Amino acid sequence: MRPSGDKCGGVSAIETTVVILIMGVLLSVLMPTIGLLRENALGARCQQHLRTLGHAIEFYMADYRFENWLPASDPGGSRWFEKLEPFVGGHDAGRARENFTCPRAPLDQRGFTTSTVSFGWNERFLPFGTLSNKVANADETVVIADSLRGADSSAVLPPAGELRLDARHRGRGNVLFIGGNVGAMSRQTALFEWPRYWDRE
Repeated sequence: MRPSGDKCGGVSAIETTVVILIMGVLLSVLMPTIGLLRENALGARCQQHLRTLGHAIEFYMADYRFENWLPASDPGGSRWFEKLEPFVGGHDAGRARENFTCPRAPLDQRGFTTSTVSFGWNERFLPFGTLSNKVANADETVVIADSLRGADSSAVLPPAGELRLDARHRGRGNVLFIGGNVGAMSRQTALFEWPRYWDRE
């Protein structure tokens, strides 16, 4: 016979249930944090791509000696991202194309981005032939930003005026300024502070 003070070495159903409940509570607390960390990481990657494009603009202007001409799309010719592609990623075409795509860009049913370019150019204020050194406040003038249409239009702000800033990062869109700095902007800010960031004329 087993002595009355001895305990069984197994785990009771109640103890197992308590452990499972505690694990469930911990997971429910951690999941939003993990999701937030993932969103922040994707946003940081997007901003890094924009910084790379900012460097590519500098290399483009230095290489072609266009007296600070910004590489805006030619009317009926090369689009801005086609001009910058040789200056992004070296000889690695895949890496070059990756820099023109935001990791939070819309995906198709197969999990691929719906466009090879998910950024757009500010064509309203910075059309073909614009000199970067003639822009009054380069640190506050948007040149490239997250775009709703990407390569389909190649412009986040075309001359016609429809703002296509895609606020895909927790309600904000990432933007690159002519001065090379990168930031995030809500559509509300973009719409209500239009002259400050998009069109100084």
